[in-house]
Amino acid sequence: MEDLPDEKLLALKPKPERELSIKSDTETDVFSTSDIVSQKSDDIDSVCEDLGSLSTIDVAEALGTTDVEEGIYTAADIYQQKLNDKDSAWKDLANEQNQYVLAEIMWSWLDQLKEPILNAQDLSVIMKTREVDAVLQKLERGTRHTIEYIMKIIYKLKPLEDDMLTKIYEKLLSYLTHQWVVIDSFKDMSTSWSMSTRDSIMDTETKEHWTEMKKNQALALYTFFIQLQETIDKKFSAMSNDKTENQK
Repeated sequence: MEDLPDEKLLALKPKPERELSIKSDTETDVFSTSDIVSQKSDDIDSVCEDLGSLSTIDVAEALGTTDVEEGIYTAADIYQQKLNDKDSAWKDLANEQNQYVLAEIMWSWLDQLKEPILNAQDLSVIMKTREVDAVLQKLERGTRHTIEYIMKIIYKLKPLEDDMLTKIYEKLLSYLTHQWVVIDSFKDMSTSWSMSTRDSIMDTETKEHWTEMKKNQALALYTFFIQLQETIDKKFSAMSNDKTENQK
């Protein structure tokens, strides 16, 4: 299978009990997480190249929101049907300007995967291995590239207020593991994504497959992602500085 272009990576939402198929001219390939590899993994400019009229705050709020309108779910479902049925839907998605729709497509895709991006074995590696590079080397390629890609997006959204950033991390880690991840570093725990949405979501009998992650495991996972983010921030900040110097 060919590597997926950047515009496809954040817009993959399979139908329930069905894997998303990416069709070529000659064959149909079944998409799996092991195939998620960005074509320009070292080029931060290929991630979120053009936010259009949106500010980084707009995108951050869409990613971390606890209140999604019904119309957003409907629009995401329509894209789900199109992406499974028509190749041209990728072009339509690339032109989508509603950040809440795009965010919901990503979260829905992560939630509906038969296995979470970070499974029990991955979490065990993170718990036992303290060095970021050592952890990444032990993860499957698809898993590694997926989380690195999303972390690059977060890099592009900075700077953000601490609570906003923590809310996005909390939501991201929950969807990556299919568990409720609670991070105890909010200035006001009422702003916690997990704490704010868990009861209301469970009342609607959705995400019933999710369990609550143990506090020590959640802390280790959060610590790993913070360290990974710092590594990515340093790498691409240095690349950006070098690019600026070369343009002088």
